[in-house]
Amino acid sequence: MTPGATTFRFLAPTSTAADGTVVTATAPPAAIAGSGYVFRLHIDNRSTVAAIDAPALAGGSATDACGFLLYDKGQAPGEKTAKIRLAFHATHPANHAVFAFDVRRATTPVIDVDAEVSAAAAGGFIGDGDGNFSASLLRTQLLGGCEKGAFAEVLRVLPKATTGWGQRITAYDSYAVRAFALAPQ
Repeated sequence: MTPGATTFRFLAPTSTAADGTVVTATAPPAAIAGSGYVFRLHIDNRSTVAAIDAPALAGGSATDACGFLLYDKGQAPGEKTAKIRLAFHATHPANHAVFAFDVRRATTPVIDVDAEVSAAAAGGFIGDGDGNFSASLLRTQLLGGCEKGAFAEVLRVLPKATTGWGQRITAYDSYAVRAFALAPQ
């Protein structure tokens, strides 16, 4: 038996109250077809990927097996403008994710970038639209007033998957951490 307008109403969730109560309203007539409630559901339960490349001197060496990136302190006048390449990969198969990339020198924040994985640029990093980002930074941007420094790079990639009630599904999150030290030879 088909439910009638006077005997049955389809309800649609409209929001969630602060206490977790789901607020509903009568489903609009356009959502009713063939005696049933019609709604679209998009499910994307694919995982994200987080990876951080080894930092490298522009056109030169990358960090060694012990995590040191050594620069030539006695180089000519442009030596303080020598670039260091940082790169990371925050990916999701359909770009349904956001990322946070942070670099700390000891406890001092140096870089904090939050963006969509599909971004073409984020906080000085150039992206390819698929979650691959890189930047060439001045040595002084990383070291500040220090001659040498120890750094931590932390990448968090968070898919946009939710329970449908506003809570994120964290099972598909991914993380990467890399440490390196920047010091004169």
